[in-house]
This record gives sequence, C-alpha cells and structure tokens, in this order.
Amino acid sequence: GNALKKAREIAAISGCEALADDSGLTVSALNGEPGVYSARYAGEPCDDKKNLELVLKKMEGQINRAASFVCVLALVTPQKELIARGEVAGKLTNSPQGAGGFGYDPIFYVPEYKCTFAQMTPEQKNSLSHRALAAKNLARNGVKNARAVESDVYENVGGTFDFIVTNPPIRAGKAVIYSMFDGARDRLSPGGRLYVVIRKQQGAPSALRHMQELYASARVIAREKGFWVIECEGKKEDI
Repeated sequence: GNALKKAREIAAISGCEALADDSGLTVSALNGEPGVYSARYAGEPCDDKKNLELVLKKMEGQINRAASFVCVLALVTPQKELIARGEVAGKLTNSPQGAGGFGYDPIFYVPEYKCTFAQMTPEQKNSLSHRALAAKNLARNGVKNARAVESDVYENVGGTFDFIVTNPPIRAGKAVIYSMFDGARDRLSPGGRLYVVIRKQQGAPSALRHMQELYASARVIAREKGFWVIECEGKKEDI
C-alpha cells in the first residue's frame, strides 16, 4: 500500500528505519470513497473545506451514513517490514459540527461519545483515533525497543522515541507546524531522528530555518514533487 511505499522510499533516502502512514475516510454509501483520495477528493490544490462539502453533497438523501476513519502504518527496518491497521467506525452528520480537528473531523460522528471528532478534546480524539489504534497495533507486532511513532499519536504515549515522522496537515499554518516541531524535539531519545515531510507550498524553506535553530544537524535529504524531507538528529541543541 501507500504507507509501505512511502516508508521504503524514506528508508532508502535516509539509510535509517522509517515509519509512514496512509490515512483516509471511507464511506459505505460511496463505495469506500474518498479513501486514498481523502486529502484531494475535490481536486488540486488540496482543500479541506471543499473535500468536506463534496462528501456532504454526494451524501444528500442517503439513509446509510456509515463511515470509518482508517490508518495503515508501515515501519521499514533493515531486518523487517511491519504493517499495522487502525480503524474507527462512525457516521456522517448532515452538516459540520465542532470547531476542532481538521479535514473531515466536523462531519465524523462517533456514537459512543455522542459527538464528532471536531467536538472532542485533542486528548479524547488522540486516545481513540485510527492513528492511535494503528500505533498500538504496530507496537503489538514487535516495535518495542526501537520505538517509532507518527506525530498525531506520540504525544499520548509515554517515554522517548528513536524515530518520529511528522507530516503537518495540509492547511496547517506556521504556528501549528512549528508547534509540532517543538513538541517532537524533546521526545527524541539520545541519537534519535526526526523526519519532517512538508510541502513546499507550506513554507518548507522557512520550516528548515526554524528547524536549524533547534537542531544544528537539520538538513534537507530529499526534494520530491513539491515535498521536502527534513532530517534532524539527536535532541534539541542548547540555544
């Protein structure tokens, strides 16, 4: 799948273990759409609001509102490749509800909690999200000593990590992106590595400068189709 492909490419470029995810919304009445096209369902450039509106338009008059958020995590190491899956079942609302989260969160209703992802606190969402479940399943599959985790879930898991891969949300502003970097820097184990996959249109050059203020080792290791991959080694520099 896409997650394994991304992890293999990062591992090949960096020479290190790599973790990648592939996440999306699947809607039963839409035959699984938007699925792997969740981020660009309404076309390019990616637009969360337009994607959400398109799903609601296609769901007009539909009685079956069943939907799921699905995440596949892939970890590639010199010794093995691990894949884990996480899924959260819910229903689609008829209109957006809540101001939190991003993407399809305002229309994804979780019956057990009687609210949408966008109405939950970050702690609530991260404890039950598809990414959190995938990360837990990955740990069960053998990721114990060399701990690796995707950015949306590491904040809710104790300890430090040997590898963190973060991919800022498409419409995230600088404040959100830099907050993600700052949150990750202190969670690296000594000698650990942080990989940031960021779109050029999100301000990759300025993101690199910000990272270099935190890590003397920050450098671009790949520029591919509008994406930059920034690698940082070790813990926060004394600045």
